[in-house]
Amino acid sequence: MKKCRNLRAIIASTLPLAMASSLLAQNWVAVPTSAPALVWQSMAGSADGTTLVAVNPGSYPAYSGLIYTSTNSGTAWWPASAPALPWSSVAASSDGSKLVVAAGGRLYGTGSIYLSSDSGFTWTLASNAPVAVWTSVASSADGSRLIVASTSGSSSNGLMIFASPDFGITWVSNNVPALDWAAVACSSDGSHQVAAALNGKR
Repeated sequence: MKKCRNLRAIIASTLPLAMASSLLAQNWVAVPTSAPALVWQSMAGSADGTTLVAVNPGSYPAYSGLIYTSTNSGTAWWPASAPALPWSSVAASSDGSKLVVAAGGRLYGTGSIYLSSDSGFTWTLASNAPVAVWTSVASSADGSRLIVASTSGSSSNGLMIFASPDFGITWVSNNVPALDWAAVACSSDGSHQVAAALNGKR
């Protein structure tokens, strides 16, 4: 069995540093980073670990969260131009050029979905996506197929899963049961999707 020697991994914490690994995530070392000390909610990265994105939901009562990106494996981080929302989840294409972030969550209320096609330098609202309490987002390797899950809340789109086949231009409901959806994932081509719900309905 071949070892993936180029694999990189990052663990974010509430401290202004990260834990990095370059060998199968077996050995971790603390590395200095310019990322601020925030409560990070979700992270994603390119297949080679060079492009990284991290999201923060913000804090009570405003929950004005931030998005930070890195193009050098986490050594330096830059704040994104996306609006301050209660960001809950992020996903990336394998080359790191296409990013998708979702806002919302059980504590934070409803939110929107934003997209970037230039590794996080610019962001646009997925205007055709419903507003919901988004909890999780996943992406195919090329970034074209997206899937998002929502939990209950004030939105009529709660407890549902939506998918996009064209990088957020159009969205359709997967017509799944109304469960408290907590996480989604998909295969590299996006043809196979899986979702997990918390126990019982809300």
